[in-house]
Amino acid sequence: MKENKDLFHDLLLKFHIKGVLENVILIGSWVLPIYRHYFSNSPAIPILRTTDVDFLIPNPPNITNKIDVPKILKDFDFEEQFSLIGGYTKFVHPDLEIEFLIPEIGRSKNKAVLISEFKVTAQPLRYLYFIQNHILTINYNDIKIRVPEPTVFVLFKFLLTIKRKDSDKIRKDLKTAVELTDFLMTKPNQVEKFRDIYSKMPKPWQKKLNQIISNHSPDLFAILSNTVFH
Repeated sequence: MKENKDLFHDLLLKFHIKGVLENVILIGSWVLPIYRHYFSNSPAIPILRTTDVDFLIPNPPNITNKIDVPKILKDFDFEEQFSLIGGYTKFVHPDLEIEFLIPEIGRSKNKAVLISEFKVTAQPLRYLYFIQNHILTINYNDIKIRVPEPTVFVLFKFLLTIKRKDSDKIRKDLKTAVELTDFLMTKPNQVEKFRDIYSKMPKPWQKKLNQIISNHSPDLFAILSNTVFH
């Protein structure tokens, strides 16, 4: 049986070949090995892999080719499952679980969104529309993949701890966010990106971030507190 990192890489390669990666953004903890690769394999970047692999489909989707994603995943021995709450699709393998997400815009309907071009449904979630406007395309082992800007990933990790109910997941999210923040703060261009991204966030988000970051990343809090808003 392959390790989940090998399965992950093989899946990315197949998605790359079939054109799936052109239309999705990899989010969640599996972006960490991508970031490490991008930053010259720095060991300072944490690697915290889970079984959950999340792909964000921008809203509105702009998918030009029809791709049978369930068929691709079936070839990797993923089993398609449907959530009883919301009706969105999940693909389950003993080593990984694949979910598709989409930014929720407007009034919450709590219903899955059909992505007919991919033959999947996506779970709508708040906050995610901000990510789709701040992405980075990285060449990862000859695979072009889109991920959130590292600073955006960090800020959202902090924000999501508010919605988490699982104390273990909160602890892991905070640990990842703090460690990646410490690394990014050594890069002047990333510090400027922290300021820029934070200044573009809605005021309620900033308020929530201030409460969390002041306790867990004082150096970043000091930077953001002095941000000049546009």
